[in-house]
Amino acid sequence: MTGPPGSGKSFYGLQLSEHFNVPHIHLKKMLDEIVHWNQEKEDGIVKRREVSRRMKDQEDKIKEEERRSKSTLSNQSKTPPKPVETAPAEATTEEVKKVPEPKADTDSDDEYKDIDIKRKLKEFNAAHPDERMSSDLINEAVTWSLN
Repeated sequence: MTGPPGSGKSFYGLQLSEHFNVPHIHLKKMLDEIVHWNQEKEDGIVKRREVSRRMKDQEDKIKEEERRSKSTLSNQSKTPPKPVETAPAEATTEEVKKVPEPKADTDSDDEYKDIDIKRKLKEFNAAHPDERMSSDLINEAVTWSLN
């Protein structure tokens, strides 16, 4: 609903939403709700991002150390390597240790959508406090609210 200030948009919008059993979205209230949205969940998302980043950094560091050690070993010694003992042919599969497969990364961008819309709204309000928001940003906020 649109109209000038004081024309009853909020009042009649609420009446219509109750009558037709549809959500009533008051733009200013909705934007405030998003900006003040569940801080605990946001902290959890930020913490998961930080842990994922540290794990990736650690993996990169280990790979780099392995690469360096391989190049150092090949440069230090030109002697042939000692033969590696293999398991006897009659060994059962239980005796041979299996290397666990790495788990697939279960994080998706959908988990971070909520925090991203909040960040976008805060940045816009800080940079342009007196300007109207773009339709794209409002559409994204309404979509978040309806979900």
